[in-house]
Amino acid sequence: MADEEDYSKLPLEERLTHKVWKVRQGAYAETIGGFETSRNENDSCFTPYKRSPELLKTFLSDSNVVAQELAVKLVEKYLELGGTPSVSQQFKSVGLVTVLGEKTLASSRKNTKDSAIECILLLVQNSESPDQVVEDLLPLFKHRLPKLVAGSVNSVSRVIEEFGCPIVSPKPIIPHLAKLFAHADRNVRAEATKLVVELHKWMGKSLETLLFDDLKPIQQKDLLKAFEAAKNETPQQKRFTRSQLEAQRLEAERQAAAEAAVAAASASGPEELMESGSNEHLMEIDGPMENQFSAYDMQDPVDVLSKLPGDFESRITSSVWKERKEVLEEVVAILSKAIKLDSHADYSNILRIFARCMKDANIQVVQLAANSIEYIIKGLRDSFQKYYSIVLLPIIERTKEKKASVATALNDALDSIFNATSLTCILDDSISGLQNKTPQVKIASAAYLQRCLAKTTKAPTSSEIDAIMTIGVKLLSDAQEPIRQASTEMIGTLKKIVGPREINMFLEKVDDNRKAKIDKFFESVQVKYNPVDSNQKRTSQSAAAAAAGASSLSSIKPRQSLTPSSMPVKRAATSPVKREDENNKVSSFGRGLTGRSLGTRPPSAIGKGSSNNVYSNSIRTNRIGNNGTGSNGADSTSFTNQEREELIKLREEKQQWLKERQEYLQLLNGFEQQRSFLKEEASQWREKCEQLQREFSSIDSEKDNTILRLTLELENAKLRVKDLEKDKQFLELQVNRQRYQDEYKRSSILQTQKQQEVVQQRKQEQQQLDQDIQNLQNSYVSPIREPSLSSQELSSRVNRLSIDGDKIISKGNTNNFATNKTPDRLSNFSMPSHQEEPPVQKSPFKIGATEDSWKRAAEVTNQLKARIEKMKARSRGQNTPK
Repeated sequence: MADEEDYSKLPLEERLTHKVWKVRQGAYAETIGGFETSRNENDSCFTPYKRSPELLKTFLSDSNVVAQELAVKLVEKYLELGGTPSVSQQFKSVGLVTVLGEKTLASSRKNTKDSAIECILLLVQNSESPDQVVEDLLPLFKHRLPKLVAGSVNSVSRVIEEFGCPIVSPKPIIPHLAKLFAHADRNVRAEATKLVVELHKWMGKSLETLLFDDLKPIQQKDLLKAFEAAKNETPQQKRFTRSQLEAQRLEAERQAAAEAAVAAASASGPEELMESGSNEHLMEIDGPMENQFSAYDMQDPVDVLSKLPGDFESRITSSVWKERKEVLEEVVAILSKAIKLDSHADYSNILRIFARCMKDANIQVVQLAANSIEYIIKGLRDSFQKYYSIVLLPIIERTKEKKASVATALNDALDSIFNATSLTCILDDSISGLQNKTPQVKIASAAYLQRCLAKTTKAPTSSEIDAIMTIGVKLLSDAQEPIRQASTEMIGTLKKIVGPREINMFLEKVDDNRKAKIDKFFESVQVKYNPVDSNQKRTSQSAAAAAAGASSLSSIKPRQSLTPSSMPVKRAATSPVKREDENNKVSSFGRGLTGRSLGTRPPSAIGKGSSNNVYSNSIRTNRIGNNGTGSNGADSTSFTNQEREELIKLREEKQQWLKERQEYLQLLNGFEQQRSFLKEEASQWREKCEQLQREFSSIDSEKDNTILRLTLELENAKLRVKDLEKDKQFLELQVNRQRYQDEYKRSSILQTQKQQEVVQQRKQEQQQLDQDIQNLQNSYVSPIREPSLSSQELSSRVNRLSIDGDKIISKGNTNNFATNKTPDRLSNFSMPSHQEEPPVQKSPFKIGATEDSWKRAAEVTNQLKARIEKMKARSRGQNTPK
């Protein structure tokens, strides 16, 4: 207990970093309490962390999970109550977002993860660049810990769910999605699916185009099911950034000021002022804010012209239809993957090729060319407007095709052209199609013009109405019913836009049955054009003028109105003739303020009037007596001097206001003339800019072609150098190989010569040995005769003997020098069969010579045996492989 009391006496800064986790936990709780009792975001309790944001990094890295939970809560309260754009920038500069993700998103405690995600949402809310917060979390998608990867994906999904793609761009997120779906952990894949569903709510089909090529078919199927389940959910921003909240606050203050001005005007003027202009203006302000996000705008433009096949023009003009079809299939595959095209490139050449394909005899070529045109239009959008004249009429003329797939491709291309242009742009070519001799072209052109009229948001001009109705009425009397029906629908749609008054004069000679069909379609057709929307700006200006008039009236002190008892009463005329004369007098114009009628003006007149009209209405209201009529010029004597002076002042003010109004009108006319002049000048400059852009684009293309050509030449030169180096190395190898072969042959020849010399020498030695053996045999056969060789000479010859390893076998014959092993040549030795054994000499003086001869023969044989064994051992040693 004493230790705890000592801990509590420590300063807060020391307890926040104390080694005991309970002390840190208590310090975190105390800091959170200080944040909650702060007055505003500039309170002193936030100052230490604004000066040293590294402290928050220490808190988030707390080793104890219980204390870490409160640490994350501390950071959440800091961002909620003291967060500013500068604080979010500090988080970015010191890497606190990364630390927040790594240390808390993989926590096993639910409160810790929830607080961490709330911190990320607060960072996005307070930051001036919310994309930076998400980009700091994206590296965690590659972390080795699956739990952290799933937590980071979940946090990004929550950011998209709360703020939407208009605030946080999905562009940096999309490249990571395919790897998340290939992750081994199923929780990561599940969180990735949630993230993709949230992105699909905002991006639609464009996300499928960007993502599905990198996914497996089973993954695509699962995602399509998820998209189908969430197709009825409208994307909506649930949480607003700091800048958006500030804009809403300012808008609310402006609305409150406008309502106060209207209330002041209603207190001093007629009540119709509120109903005529101000309510419409307030209703316009209070309407829901439209979604301004466009997935097309976030895409990077793609230069598809550089990706087309190099032999595109040669193959598209081939006489073989399969080659034309195959090259168009390659082009369609390239264009379908490019959501946004480079608007600075020149597409006129390729569009002219597609326009020529509209006349191709093969319908598959026509269909693929129409698809290619549609992809280019969708990739360029408004930038396509300068190319529409190249392809529009060829497509309209090809609509004679009856096959459903080809007709659908052509109609889709035509609709895309209108979406990128306007009704004025497509009208001339459409009317040309209505005048075509082919009935199917007439039907398709009328249907196309009807679709364009139904989708246009701008009413056609009088000249355009005349052109449409002239040809349309003519087609109403055509011999074929489909043409008449298509013209009926076209005229009925036009009537819905401009009203019956504009086209009734064209239908005077049309039979009643056809008129009835036009009226029936007129009642059922749906169009986008809304006259109220077209006049919305004008209405807003009128409401603003009315509010300005009301604010000017509120500054004038209201005059005390006269009561009926104080007003002089004039007896009304009793004769009908007199009443009629009085009515004529009252209704006459030009008698001044008191000579005008005091009847109530319609609300429309009040809405169109200026502030002086409002004030004059209030005057007339004060001049009305009990009988409901106003005073005329004859009753001016009944006014008091004060009223007469006030009337004179009002007349002077009116004249002054009329004069100012005239001056303003003249000034406005001058502005209009200047505006038209500037508009013409701007159009001229725009044409010059477009011409310069075309020249610059041509120059850039020539420069790029030159660079590309030089680059190719450099690459070819490098390849030639590499080939020459390879040839040089090959020649060097051949030279070395030839040299080695020559040396090998030379050494082989020398070795062969040496072997032949050795063999020759051995043969000579063998012959000498055979001779010596023969001599020994002779000495054995004739022991009486003295040997011709001495024992020393025989031993020297035996020492010179070289044996090549012939195997010695033992014959076991006692006559073979009394030895066990002798050479084969000796083993084959035998006395000739035809020779008779010489008689044994029995002379006593010859016995000693015979014994000496045997001893010498035995000695020589033993020496020969030992020599042979050594020679065989040496021969075996040489023949043994190393």
